[in-house]
Amino acid sequence: MPGEQHLLKVYIDRSYVHTTTVRHQGITVALAMDDQWRLVYTVLDLALHDEKSR
Repeated sequence: MPGEQHLLKVYIDRSYVHTTTVRHQGITVALAMDDQWRLVYTVLDLALHDEKSR
């Protein structure tokens, strides 16, 4: 995949209203809120991305 395309993930299971990405103590966390006010999160392993970009 060209560039950072392998970092892209598309979810079509619900309608997301708000999204953000934060770093907490060196860990990257992606958060989203759907149209039903439910929160969803995932912890991202960017070390894998760093290895591929070398």
